[in-house]
Amino acid sequence: MAKRRKQRAGAGSGWRFMLRRPVRLAMFTAASVAILAFGYEVTGGKPGTLVSEGLSDIAVETVSLLGLTVQDVTVSGRRYTTAHEILDAIDVGRGDPITKVDPAEARHRVMALDWVRSASVMRLYPNTIHVSIEEHEPLAIWRNGDKTSLIDDRGAVVSDLSVRSFPHLPMVVGPGAGVAAAEFLAELRRRPGISARVNASLRVGKRRWSLRLDNGVIVHLPEEGTARALDELIGMNEAEGLIDRDVAIVDMRIPDRVTILPGREAGAADDASGARTAGTGAKT
Repeated sequence: MAKRRKQRAGAGSGWRFMLRRPVRLAMFTAASVAILAFGYEVTGGKPGTLVSEGLSDIAVETVSLLGLTVQDVTVSGRRYTTAHEILDAIDVGRGDPITKVDPAEARHRVMALDWVRSASVMRLYPNTIHVSIEEHEPLAIWRNGDKTSLIDDRGAVVSDLSVRSFPHLPMVVGPGAGVAAAEFLAELRRRPGISARVNASLRVGKRRWSLRLDNGVIVHLPEEGTARALDELIGMNEAEGLIDRDVAIVDMRIPDRVTILPGREAGAADDASGARTAGTGAKT
């Protein structure tokens, strides 16, 4: 009989061991709720500072005991934004209570990063914070007065600091060039024979474009019919090598009319020819 009682006691002790932690957590939670109710009642429905701070500490300890602490931060959509910038923005460290991260506030801070166009922040219980971002797509370098900025495919300024990292991007110049760049540069990309020769696209009067080519030639495009003018320019260049000749300006602003201003050498030759002609005439 004594042996059986000992066995039953041992079994009972085993159950108490297994239930010890859950019971402790349940009692801890119940105590937290009791303190909360007490604080609410004592302060007339507005917990006092001392009670609130105490409840905050209890909540943190409870979350930690439940294992709800940050062990991993995952990010999707990141290409240009650094991991360090993301971690600084969400302001959390490994082992912090997962409830420390307020998704709305963390999202607001992530959205303030240069490259981030949109973002979401989620707590994935029990131990992961997930950040999903959509980044700006770099389109061009925009020079407006003394300021040079990187702009995205919607004309929004991404950063004034990342310009040197994208030397391959086309350059647009002038007021209004940023918002008008996407449509115009798309037309240029469809014509690689010309786009490869363009050093900069100049926005004039917020209504039309001029091109500065790699050999210094300036091409004035019309306010309307830009695509047609580009095709015409390609045709003349293929037929006559126009943009590789000694010309300074190709003016296409007037429909169905192209005016060509000769370059320095051609202008000097024309001046010399005119002088010889004038001299001959005088002798006659």
